[in-house]
Amino acid sequence: MMRDTAQRVEGLTRVSERTIYPHVFENADREVGGVLVGVVPAGDGLPLVTAAIPAIAAAERRATLTFTQDAWEHVHRVLDREHPDEQIVGWYHSHPGFGIFLSEHDLFIHRHFFSGPAQVALVVDPIAGTEGVFRWQGDEIQPLYECRTGGRWTAATPAPRAVPEVQDEVIDLTDDPRPYPVALIVLAVVIGFGVGLLGARAVEPGNAAVPTSTPVPTVSERVP
Repeated sequence: MMRDTAQRVEGLTRVSERTIYPHVFENADREVGGVLVGVVPAGDGLPLVTAAIPAIAAAERRATLTFTQDAWEHVHRVLDREHPDEQIVGWYHSHPGFGIFLSEHDLFIHRHFFSGPAQVALVVDPIAGTEGVFRWQGDEIQPLYECRTGGRWTAATPAPRAVPEVQDEVIDLTDDPRPYPVALIVLAVVIGFGVGLLGARAVEPGNAAVPTSTPVPTVSERVP
């Protein structure tokens, strides 16, 4: 059920329009993500989000996202260079076509890498055009709100993955550094196919052949 509350994360909408939505919607065929940068409040309230850093070196798959060592190094380089007075206040990632929730893998990431009481998790489903935010409530990670994505970012169709052209590799033997073995293999396949056709023709009705391994009776054996 869509829930849209008045309690929002300050600055997140602007950062989403500028950085998060382009990253998520333009890669709707797999999970992508990154970190949220901003200012942590003095108490246990929600953070102020001022920027987002895409984890461009993360291990991205259709249904999982892993923050690799290279991804963290990239995040901290950008953080030190462009946001020296701010800190990581949460993270975002996409669920293309899966809906708004935190999987066990997501919960593991949040508990171990975003355990600060003010750190939040943003989940975006670019296929459905929905998003949701999760926050800490004591020792539990609870949903804060779920709503439609804003602006022009409403829904997306995953870009189809390129299919390798296998046919060109089979026909064009000049691309093979050793064309003769490949040609021999193709020739053997053609010959085998022809032999198979001849064998099938031999056993058709009206064309029955006597196997060469079966002895043919002599005249004296057939006539007493």
